[in-house]
Amino acid sequence: MIANTHLIADDEEIRKQILEISEGDTIYLEGALVEAEIEPKKIMKSSLSRTDSGRGACEVILIRRIEPLQSR
Repeated sequence: MIANTHLIADDEEIRKQILEISEGDTIYLEGALVEAEIEPKKIMKSSLSRTDSGRGACEVILIRRIEPLQSR
C-alpha cells in the first residue's frame, strides 16, 4: 500500500527532525490525522481515516513525535 502523506510539525524541534529525513530512512511517527487550513477559509481536504480512497484521501499528519529507526 502507498499513501500520499503530508507532515505538519507540532513544534520547531519536530520540524528540524522532519527536514533531516532522507529517502530510504525508516522512521516512527506519532501524531494525529488533521485537516489543514492553508489560506483563510480554504481547507485542504484530507483523509481522517485509513480506509478511504480517491480525491481527498491523502493524509495530513500533525507530528508530535518522530524517531529514526534505521537510516540508509
